[in-house]
Amino acid sequence: MPMILLAVGSVAAGALLAVGSSLQHWLEPVVGTHHGEPALPVWAITALTLVVVLAGVAVAYRQYARQPIPEVAPAKVTAFTAAARKDLYGDAFNEAALMRPGQELTRTLVTVDGRGVDGAVNGFAALVGGTSMRVRRLQTGFVRSYALFMFAGAALLVATMLVRLW
Repeated sequence: MPMILLAVGSVAAGALLAVGSSLQHWLEPVVGTHHGEPALPVWAITALTLVVVLAGVAVAYRQYARQPIPEVAPAKVTAFTAAARKDLYGDAFNEAALMRPGQELTRTLVTVDGRGVDGAVNGFAALVGGTSMRVRRLQTGFVRSYALFMFAGAALLVATMLVRLW
């Protein structure tokens, strides 16, 4: 049913473009004008095309529509029929050329992300967490221990300045 709707739409679009020679002038802004006249009028060429299409439909209907459809597809067929049954090997090509390499690329990127990026982020988080656990022990809440650390820092600063002067 969708194919029938598309076919009807394409025939209607073709008919609309053929009326008034609009199909001839449709691409003039892109390709320029053509001053040669066809051997037949446009309506005659359109009618002849439709007659050929209808003749092809009639021949196909007479050849294929009246024959019974077999329950099982025949096994011995031409190479073209075998290729058509396998969608002209489009699925095999897509799998070999796109899907398998894409899966391998995805696996590689997941490994790089899991071990490299996430590993670095998790390692840095563990470093910060471990450092904060150690530094937290220094915060006792006792003012005298804070004063001792300030005194030790000032003494270290003075000692460094005296070493530089000598």
